Amino acid sequence: MSWDVYGSVGMLKSLADTQQNFHNRFQGVMNSIDSVAKQTLGQWDGAGQAGFTQASAEYERLHTAVQSAFSRLITSTHESADSYGRLTHHLHGLFD
Repeated sequence: MSWDVYGSVGMLKSLADTQQNFHNRFQGVMNSIDSVAKQTLGQWDGAGQAGFTQASAEYERLHTAVQSAFSRLITSTHESADSYGRLTHHLHGLFD
């Protein structure tokens, strides 16, 4: 039985960079939305209602969850690339 180990550390690192770019774009959009929403809330009579407070807290919870998920994804991809790089370096050393 033969085994083939294949992967591209460079592609994994590129993927992590792409993920970081998407995260940065997401943060930019969300910061814009937050800024406009905060300006609007000061002028909106319904902002003090209990239902709004609950919806606002849910938004914050979900936003934080997405930010955390993005960060874990990017970190995991970076760690995978680093680990795979060490593995392939080790394997090459075994057979050189």
